[in-house]
Amino acid sequence: MAVTIKDIAKAVGVTPTTVSMVVRGDKRISASTTEKVQKVIKEMNYRPNYIGRSLVKGRTNVIAIATGFFSNMFTVEIMRGVESKLIPTNYRVNQYATRGISEKEDEMFREILYGARPEALICISIKPSAEIIGEYQKEGLPVISIEESAEGISTVKVDNEKGAFIAVDFLVKKGRNKIGMVVGKLSGCLSGANANERLKGYKDALTMHGISYNPERVMEVGDYSFEEGVESVNRLFRRDAQFDAIFCAAGDMTAAGIIRRAQEKSLRVPEDISIIGYDDMIIASIVQPTLTTVNQPVFEMGRASIDLAMDLINKKETQKTITFQPTLVIRASA
Repeated sequence: MAVTIKDIAKAVGVTPTTVSMVVRGDKRISASTTEKVQKVIKEMNYRPNYIGRSLVKGRTNVIAIATGFFSNMFTVEIMRGVESKLIPTNYRVNQYATRGISEKEDEMFREILYGARPEALICISIKPSAEIIGEYQKEGLPVISIEESAEGISTVKVDNEKGAFIAVDFLVKKGRNKIGMVVGKLSGCLSGANANERLKGYKDALTMHGISYNPERVMEVGDYSFEEGVESVNRLFRRDAQFDAIFCAAGDMTAAGIIRRAQEKSLRVPEDISIIGYDDMIIASIVQPTLTTVNQPVFEMGRASIDLAMDLINKKETQKTITFQPTLVIRASA
């Protein structure tokens, strides 16, 4: 049986009104009483059912957005799409980030579910566990995942296998056959479906052209940063495998770091080594030489996630997957 405010009040020796005020963060309750109440709340695993209260009072007009980091370019562009859709509405966004600490995910998702009172949750590049998804389903709160797929939630994604395939296929047709790959984490706490899907597309393209897959030509990164691009070149070239191209499936910012380090090593791009990125962010047009890259419509993905959230909130949809198609944007680096 669920723990109630009355149970907490009885255990602490205060009134239910006092417990309710502590839960709401009311500053009129003394620090010592607040500490006692919060200690018992934690011990008794009490979770206030804000969603139920919200339904009695009416909609909260809140969309929760959860991700690892809000600072990377992919997430920034997603948020631009989200905000462009919400500007004409009376909805607002609450943002939550794990900062890459996977152990905090369940805690964060429960904080959102039981404390934040949103009408929908949008996850960017992370997904709740099956247990958490079950809790959201029980409370009737829709979940939309951007990039990741899971049973019981809706998804907005790009065909990552195709994106990687068209990049590697292009490189082979340009005469490259020693193609390295820089990709996100393929396993562990920072891994995601997109990295594994892009690796599969890379392998499929090599196989189609009769080129053997060499794991020594694949480098994993975790932060999708410029600095990781620089370091990935250092690490790749310390291996025995040779390279005449690098497909950076870890984003354009990382690809920009690869270009910088290649040039510092006196490698001409694309004459000595061709480089292709992923995303088609603004950096792809700024870096020199300009970056050939796989375009995924990230801004539109953000907009689509809000459309889907609204449909789910208004019961116009149940569960749905929206898949965008990537294209190759050819510039000077390959």
